[in-house]
Amino acid sequence: MGVVTKLESPADLAEVAQVCPDYSGDGKGDNGLKQVADMANPEIQKAIAEGKMGILFEFEGVTDFVNTAAFDLNGLVGEPEAAGSTNFLIEEKSYDAETCAPLIAFNDAELASGTFTAGPSIFILDLAAMGVDQVPLVLQIGDAQLSGDVTAGGPDGVTVQNGILAGVITKQLIDEALAIAEEQCHVPEPPSFCSYLGVAKQFLPMLFDLDQNGDGETDAMSVCFKYELGPAKVTGYKPAN
Repeated sequence: MGVVTKLESPADLAEVAQVCPDYSGDGKGDNGLKQVADMANPEIQKAIAEGKMGILFEFEGVTDFVNTAAFDLNGLVGEPEAAGSTNFLIEEKSYDAETCAPLIAFNDAELASGTFTAGPSIFILDLAAMGVDQVPLVLQIGDAQLSGDVTAGGPDGVTVQNGILAGVITKQLIDEALAIAEEQCHVPEPPSFCSYLGVAKQFLPMLFDLDQNGDGETDAMSVCFKYELGPAKVTGYKPAN
């Protein structure tokens, strides 16, 4: 098990072109988040350092962290048992309520010479579960891809350097997620996040950088993150509120 210890979205155009996947077909990497990276990255890292954002990856069944032909890589959300602890309690929202399968799962991931690749798959980004000010916004990242270099792995956890997490969020799915969140604002005393949903609806289209249906208008946003994993263990589930 590895926990995300560093997560940032590259802002430099040359770096984006080199390290991020090419979703537009122009031969260069894409990242629609580059416009807000300088503002968002410090806040993301602060949330990770304070234990508010616990994103973990489970290398299911892997014993050889150099070469493994195929395995399931599962994404989970949790929080440390105590500040600075590498023992984590997992959010039950990490699993499907009916099947108990992880909501984030990359089947047939591969490890070759210490480098792993996984995807494409679906990455469910539940901001409330990740501790982002209890914002009930669930975004579905499609065509998600992961890669990274495993520098250590075993019973005590997994360490990964040079990780890349990327994918695509469509305008349709963003609109649906915002509509669901907005339903919770139709009350006499709406939650605090309601005050900036309107701003989000106006701002997010500015980040769209992909034209998936070829009509000349952008209808999706590429997302790209660099990340690192540190060793972690799962010791139980987070108690329900």
